[in-house]
Amino acid sequence: MKWLSKVFSTFFGAGYFPVAPGTFASLLAALLFKWALWRLDQWLYLALVVTIYLGGVCTAGIYAKALGRKTEKDRDR
Repeated sequence: MKWLSKVFSTFFGAGYFPVAPGTFASLLAALLFKWALWRLDQWLYLALVVTIYLGGVCTAGIYAKALGRKTEKDRDR
């Protein structure tokens, strides 16, 4: 599970790009939209975006714990 959360949290490794990793990941996401997702029905696209968002939040928390970093839940304790 830790490996899978690392893959999703770093957008399939794009977060490890040496120069501007966030910008690089955004570029890859824009290209993915351009070539694959723009043809989807708007409701299917919305459902996909919400699912990816919620999955990203969950996997980021798992990966943060694996790295030994505190999450928002841990800061309240």
